[in-house]
Amino acid sequence: MFSDVVAEVLEQASDDTRQYLEMQCKMERHRPFTVNYSDYCDLTAAFRANLEDRRKRQERSSGPVSITYTIKDDSGNSQTVSSKVPNFNGLMSTPVATSYFGNTPTPPDPSEPPKYKDELELMSQVLAYHVISSKRISDIVPMIFETVFACSFSDKLREVLTSRLKLVGESGLENCTKYAQDEPEIDLKRNKFKKQLEVLFDALKILHGFFNSK
Repeated sequence: MFSDVVAEVLEQASDDTRQYLEMQCKMERHRPFTVNYSDYCDLTAAFRANLEDRRKRQERSSGPVSITYTIKDDSGNSQTVSSKVPNFNGLMSTPVATSYFGNTPTPPDPSEPPKYKDELELMSQVLAYHVISSKRISDIVPMIFETVFACSFSDKLREVLTSRLKLVGESGLENCTKYAQDEPEIDLKRNKFKKQLEVLFDALKILHGFFNSK
């Protein structure tokens, strides 16, 4: 009976946790969202400055680069597409963390408009939101597991066991006494092990006295 109750409550807690995680994923997929606009602007500016600085440092590379990627239609058919795009001079091959947390970029020259301004702005905004959303998810997911799964599981298990085993009420004391007692078979095994343990202790005393007498 106990194992069935635990399995039932565990399954319910797992379903609740799964629903909360699915809801969180749905909110993240719905649209980019944050009210932390000041951090978003600061991160965007920092990424923009670093990306512009890195592009200028690697400006000596020339010529467009060829990009090949595979797309699938609704039927699952794959098609390979190749296109030539402006060379961002290794910008995308460098880890974001290196460009963002690396050296302080050189301040841009206000007399020289940045090349690929729109592209760099878009990349900066995406990277900034990625940082914010990643921090949010890394906090929320463990909170869901702790509150919805771990805490709810123990609370619900206590509630269900108390109700189904009738541990409160008129027959509460009687049932508690009954469930606190071991099954006869377990009691017999315990007594058997106790007797074997007593024999081992007696043998240990004899051996201890034998070696101490020498």
